[in-house]
Amino acid sequence: MGKNVNPTAPQAVRYQGGFWFQAVSAPPILIIIPRFSSSPQSGEVFKRGWNKKYITTGVILRVAFLNPIEYIINMAKLLDWHSFEKRLKDKNILIFSRLDVGRIFGSSSAAASLLLHRYAKKGLITRVKRGLYTFEGVSAVPTLYLANRLYEPSYVSLEFALSYHRVIPETVYEVTSVTTRNTQRFHAIHKIFSYRRIKKEAFTGYAAMRRGAFSFFIADPEKAFVDLAYLKTIRQKDFFERFDNKKINKVKALRYAKLFKNDKLLSFVKNKLQ
Repeated sequence: MGKNVNPTAPQAVRYQGGFWFQAVSAPPILIIIPRFSSSPQSGEVFKRGWNKKYITTGVILRVAFLNPIEYIINMAKLLDWHSFEKRLKDKNILIFSRLDVGRIFGSSSAAASLLLHRYAKKGLITRVKRGLYTFEGVSAVPTLYLANRLYEPSYVSLEFALSYHRVIPETVYEVTSVTTRNTQRFHAIHKIFSYRRIKKEAFTGYAAMRRGAFSFFIADPEKAFVDLAYLKTIRQKDFFERFDNKKINKVKALRYAKLFKNDKLLSFVKNKLQ
C-alpha cells in the first residue's frame, strides 16, 4: 500500500485483484470488491454508514461490508464449471484439494471448499478421500501418482515396490508406501493404499519416475528391501523367502540400513544378502 493511506483505516492486504480489509473492531469482514467483479464498478467499494475514503497507490477506495458467509458464497459463484474444469485440465491437475483450487483461482480456503462440495454433489467431481477430489470418469491418473497424493509426504515402497522392481515374484495388489506421518490405510478408486511410518532420518532412497505427464516417487530396490526388513524385524514377522538378491546392491542396502540405527536390522540385512 502507498504511504498516503489514512493510518486510522483498517489494515489492508492486497488480495487477488483487489484488497482485503481486516476490521479493527467490527466483526464483519471488510473487503474491497475484486476487479473481476461486475458490480460495483472496479475500484469502487463502499461501506454503509462510513463516508471516509482512503487513497492507495493513487486509487480512491471506498469500503463495503460483506459478512463471512456472503463472502464465501460470492467467491464460490465467481467460477463456473467449464472455466474450473478447463483451467485445471490445462494445467494437468487431475487430482486436487481446496488448497490447489485456492492457489490457482485466488479464492479463500472456505470458498474453495464450498465450490468443491457443490461440484461433488452434482456428480461433476469424485471425492477420492476427505479433502481430495478428481474429475468424474478420469482414468488417466496413474495409481502410483495417486498413492503419493493421497497421503503426503510419502513414497511407494515395501512389497509393492519390490514387486514393481521384480525383486519378488509375487504380484502385489495393495499399493504400499512409507511416510513420516502416522500409519494409515485408504480405499480409493477400487484400490487399497497403505502407509507405514518410518523415521524421518530414513525417509530417503527414492526417485521420481515418470508415466506420461505424471511423475511419482518410488523407492529404489535396495530401499524398498530395507524399509520392509525394518518393519518386519521390529514386529518380528517373517520376511519373504523368495526374492532375487541379485537385484539388490548389498553396499547400498547396508548404507540405507544404517539410517535406522537399529543393530538387529543391520544384522538381518547382512545375513539376507550373503
